[in-house]
Amino acid sequence: MEMRKLDKKIKFSGNLKKRFFLLFVAFLTLSGMASAQEWKVSGIVRDAKSGEAMPFVNVGLMRPADTVFVRGAATDLSGHFEITGVKPGTYLLQASFVGYQTHLEQLEVLAQLDKLELTLTPGTLLEEVKIVAERPLYAMDGEKNMYNAKEEKIYVS
Repeated sequence: MEMRKLDKKIKFSGNLKKRFFLLFVAFLTLSGMASAQEWKVSGIVRDAKSGEAMPFVNVGLMRPADTVFVRGAATDLSGHFEITGVKPGTYLLQASFVGYQTHLEQLEVLAQLDKLELTLTPGTLLEEVKIVAERPLYAMDGEKNMYNAKEEKIYVS
């Protein structure tokens, strides 16, 4: 028994080659576009008065139509933040920190944004808060009627 080698080449017509080539190029283009649909938004947050970087500031992206939160991050110890996976579009960028006015601006994301510099202005702080409450003279504790002698005002003439 003799084994014969089959050495046949498949021949493609010129039209079929063009179709495969165009299909291949279309596939590469679409897969490249699909992976390029997400960007990174990053930057630093500083105090408006001192210019110092601010750690632990909440930075978020919201939809402008209904202010629904989309993505966000907190600044690190050096005041830097990085929000990844951002799809192209228009967003509201919000930065907030206790004791500071909230920073809000519209942001158009069409490519990677990595040099944003946000400043937060100190807000008005409360100086003193007083909480005033009085206990009632009579109170029910289960089935017992409690009398609070400390709250009774005694008038001496």
